[in-house]
Order: sequence, then C-alpha cells, then structure tokens
Amino acid sequence: MRMPKQACQQLIYGIVLATLAACQPTQVPAPKPAVPTKPVAKGDVLWHFVADQCVPHFKSGQQPPTPCIKVDLQQGYVIFKDRNGPLQYLHMPTEKITGLEDPKLLSMKRTPFFAQAWRERRYMDRLLGASIPTSEYAFTLNSRSGRTQNQLHIHISCIKPDLRDRLHRLASRFGAEWQAVPGGINGRSYQARSLTLRQLEQIGAIRMVADTLANQADLADYSLALYPLSDSQFLLFATHGMFASSEGDFQDHRCQSVLKNASH
Repeated sequence: MRMPKQACQQLIYGIVLATLAACQPTQVPAPKPAVPTKPVAKGDVLWHFVADQCVPHFKSGQQPPTPCIKVDLQQGYVIFKDRNGPLQYLHMPTEKITGLEDPKLLSMKRTPFFAQAWRERRYMDRLLGASIPTSEYAFTLNSRSGRTQNQLHIHISCIKPDLRDRLHRLASRFGAEWQAVPGGINGRSYQARSLTLRQLEQIGAIRMVADTLANQADLADYSLALYPLSDSQFLLFATHGMFASSEGDFQDHRCQSVLKNASH
C-alpha cells in the first residue's frame, strides 16, 4: 500500500528534524574544578590528576573518570577541563612525559598528541551546547620555561579573534617548507608551515618540528601552535626562546567571540 503524499512529506520532514537535532551538541554541566588528594609539588599537579585520579577512576569503572572527562588507555591520553576559561580543555598523555624536552618524544616514530587533541575538540562544543566553527579553535604547547607544569599538556581553546582573521589573510603564503611569519605574532618571531590531517596523524606536529626545524637538543625552548584552516588542512607554528608561550600568543581562554556568537 502506497503512503499518501502528505503523510510521506510529514515523515520525511520529521526525519530531517530528528537528524538535525542529533547533530547538535548537547550542553553538559561544567566539570567541577579538580582538587589534589594529597600534597604534591606545584609543578606536578597535572601529573597527579592524571596518574592518581583520572586513570585509577577509569580503571575502577567510574564515568566520567573525574577530574578528567575522558581517559583512553589504548591511545594513551586523557582530556581534562582546565580551570582557566569557560571552555578550555587540556590533552595530556597517560605516560609521564615532561614536555618537548623529554627524550621519550625523540624515540617515537610518530607523535599523535596534536591529532588526538584536534579530534577531542568536541568537548568544547558539548560544554557550550553548540557547534564551534573550525576557525575558532587553536591548540598550543608551551616551552619548558613558558609553562608551570612538568607534564606535557596541549591547550585546547579559542583563538584570539584578531589573530584568526590575520592568519586567514596570510594562509596562502605558507606551504610545506618552514617560513618566517611576517611581523611575527604578539611581538615574537615565528616559523610556520602547512600540513594535512594525514601528516598530523601519521607523523605528528612534534615529530615534524624535531625532524625539520629544531635542533633536537634545543627542543626545550620551543613552543608550538596548531591552527585549523579546515577540517583537513592546518598551519603549524613554532617559536623559540626563553619563556616562549604560544598559549599566550594565540589563545583567548575567555572565548568571548565564541560565546557571543552562540548567544545570538
């Protein structure tokens, strides 16, 4: 028996609405701020959260494995809500890796950390309750002297709006070779190059910097930033020097532009 045309149209309309609703991120409550459960050195607080709280809670079946929102032991990382900013998260390995200077990184054929952080940006969307445009994200990793914690952590957060617009104007300048960023960024000299999602996943941003730009003995003083031009094309930035912080140069943890657009 054939369905009446009007009923068929209503059914199709209902399916479309249901599909659109399913694609919209569901807002979730902001996680409670993490609190150390034992005395730890100031620089080891993040590692304490990973090793003494998130991973044991995950192994015991707790979901979410607080204070993390996700633990992936197979891929070796956690996602943790940073206390700074309404939407900022951190990606951290479950293995003890201090930072770019850690010899363990140089023994890895691929360093998937930035690719993992990129895939987990969805937690910002869920916290906001709306899809964040690709152009609004930035991912950063600070140098040894530019960080406060001795556990490698990538900041998943919002890009500064004025820098976002500038990078899109400059994007066509950069290719597969490192080039100086005209005028630098936030008063600091930067090198930049393009890379694909496949390169990000199969080689990794850290491995790429170590192999093609940095003196491996000098990695401690590098700071990195990843900016997505699209879902499959990125710009990778690197700066070198004491107290280098791409986090401070690239990111707006207040996410004012994103919050403003989401409220409209």
